[in-house]
This record gives sequence, C-alpha cells and structure tokens, in this order.
Amino acid sequence: MIQLVQRVLQKKYPKLCFNSKKVMSFVKIYDEQDRRALVEQYRIVTDSVNKLNDIRETSNNFWTGLNGALLGTIAYVKDMQSVGESPKIFFLATLVFLGIIMSFFWLMFLMNVKKSIEIRNDILIEIERFLPVKIFTYAIHIIGRKSGKGSLSVKEMIAPILFLLGYVFFAIVLYLFPRILS
Repeated sequence: MIQLVQRVLQKKYPKLCFNSKKVMSFVKIYDEQDRRALVEQYRIVTDSVNKLNDIRETSNNFWTGLNGALLGTIAYVKDMQSVGESPKIFFLATLVFLGIIMSFFWLMFLMNVKKSIEIRNDILIEIERFLPVKIFTYAIHIIGRKSGKGSLSVKEMIAPILFLLGYVFFAIVLYLFPRILS
C-alpha cells in the first residue's frame, strides 16, 4: 500500500524523493484476506474524500458568513457619526486589509482541499486497478474529468475571488477618495 501511494504521489509530484530503504514491498493480493484488506483501505480512502467534501461545503458557509459580517462592519463604520474622519479611515483601511487577507486565506484553503481530494482520487483509481469492479474510475470517465482539471468547480472558486476583488475595490476607493466618508 505504501508503494501504491508513493507511485501516485510520484506521478503527480515528480520532485518528491522517497528513501527506498524505508519502503515496504508492494502489497500483493495472495488470498481473500488481502483482498478484504484492500477493499477496507478503499473504503477508508472513499470516506476520506467524502469527509473532505463535507468540510469544503461547511467551510464555504463559514467563510461567506465571516466575509458578510466584515462587510456589515465596514458599512457600519463608514456611517458612524461619532468618530472623526482620520480614525474612521484607519478603521476602514484595517477592515478592508483584513478582508483581503481573509479572502486570500479562503482561496488557499480551497486550493489545499482541492489538492487533497485530487490525491485521494488518484489513490482510489490506483487501488481500483486491483479490484474486479472499477466504479470510481468509471464515474470519473463518465464525468469526463480531464488531466489537469480540478475537483473544485469554478463557482466555488469565484466566491472568494469576488470578495477579494470587492475588498481591493474598497481599498482603491478609500485611497483615491478618502473624503467620500464625509
């Protein structure tokens, strides 16, 4: 199993090096017990992919809510009358900077999840080479997943990009027209 994972990783990431002295021999299927172990490992990796998809969906709600709260705070600070112009500009610049950082982290998080899902998908396809039925490989073939095409949709990536662009726009407006707050 270790070599199987290493082979998949070496295909995806050829610059990775593995110490061959620490590598166990490839797991060969000699009897029914080996086949059951392989099926159990397949189930574990499948559950891992499903869990990553659940985390991705839940986290998108979290990041959207966090950005919504930050935008609400920006609107509130902009309309505050009790604070002078200089502190207001400072607060707004800080909030916009925070929004840019949060959106960037959201994108990084999604890219990390994408990479983890793709690695696990490749492992599943590799494991299926040793199983009689190749359900996952067939599903990927039907969907038409092409080499280099990611596991995340454009729709999922566009939300953090739109928030990021919105914050950058706010920063530019704040920089070019600081008197707009008056």
